[in-house]
Amino acid sequence: MKSPNYILALFLALTILSSCQKGEVFPETKYQCSLSEPDETAAHPKAEIYQEIIDKYVAKGVLGVSVYMKDTDGKFLGVGGHADIASGVKIEPCNQFIIGSITKPITSMVTFSLVEDGVLSIDDFITEWLDASITDRLPNGKEIQIKHLLQHTSGLPDHYESPYYFDNLNKERNIQSQEDYLKYTYGKDPLFDVGTDFQYSNAGYVLIGMILEKASGKTMAQLYQEKIFDPLNLTSGYYGAGDAAIPDGLIKGYMDLNGNGEMVESKFFYEEELNTADGGIIMNPQDLGKLFEEWHKGNIISPQSVEAMKTWYLFTDFEEGDETLGYGYGIEKVKSKNGDALAHDGGVGGFGTFLQYYPDTDQTFVIFLNSLPVKYVDAYGDMVDELYEEMFR
Repeated sequence: MKSPNYILALFLALTILSSCQKGEVFPETKYQCSLSEPDETAAHPKAEIYQEIIDKYVAKGVLGVSVYMKDTDGKFLGVGGHADIASGVKIEPCNQFIIGSITKPITSMVTFSLVEDGVLSIDDFITEWLDASITDRLPNGKEIQIKHLLQHTSGLPDHYESPYYFDNLNKERNIQSQEDYLKYTYGKDPLFDVGTDFQYSNAGYVLIGMILEKASGKTMAQLYQEKIFDPLNLTSGYYGAGDAAIPDGLIKGYMDLNGNGEMVESKFFYEEELNTADGGIIMNPQDLGKLFEEWHKGNIISPQSVEAMKTWYLFTDFEEGDETLGYGYGIEKVKSKNGDALAHDGGVGGFGTFLQYYPDTDQTFVIFLNSLPVKYVDAYGDMVDELYEEMFR
């Protein structure tokens, strides 16, 4: 979920780049991987139908897609397109994608796990954990509690604005620390009084990551590994920082910069964005689907904490076609004709991710893309819609 300013700033920044960039060639072995659990696709009665839908839209221009679907008939894994165009490598179900803002609900899970450990409380003011050199310069800095960051009700502006993108694309200036992101919010007016309204803020989750590290004495990489990846055996789960932000074997992301179908590798964009708790996790769809299923069953945090994450800020200013009902502590509530779902999406330059989990029926829909299209945007949306319709048919 990104603001209109995010999209505008991204467009302005990317138009200065060449669309003729050629990718580095790697051996196919670079992308070898394995699944955490057996693939049950062969036993699924709709496997052929689902795969035909994926293949149809790859033929229409979808560059690369990986899908995990758990419906009333079982589990399905499907892929199509390329993990690496220059190297001629096709996507496999085990390949890792950058999941972008779907990191946020996972960060919230870690937060509640530390609450259960007695390390902190969501009612703590951020001034209890962060230096005054930071909080004194943040809008609403002295009034914000952790729960406001989790729910995007802090009034804190986002750091994704045009100056950030132009600075980030200047290779003489590489973002090195979490606080570097926050500098784009320093000295700005608050968007509203704390707790009175909602505005999605990636900067808020940067702050949460800093607080969790300070409170636990561990890095976010350690916390995700210990609290999430290892207990559930999510072997594709990864979070790094600095030079370790991108693991060897991560598939390539692409952007259609000029809207002419020419895809350009987008590592230049995301290689400096994977060091904060708002969007830095890497994973495959099977592991992400399992994560959310196990979370809702109370197998990551307690059932009480799961319910606390579903403390909704309900939206009242709907526009025609809106589905989102509200935002909890790191998770969205969306409506559909098939019932309410717990959801989130994500986007980091060249990667787009989408997740919905239906708690009443224990059904899961995860779709990952490794390209940001312009010319073929209708094909991407239509593919999602057709898979979704078939899942609930």
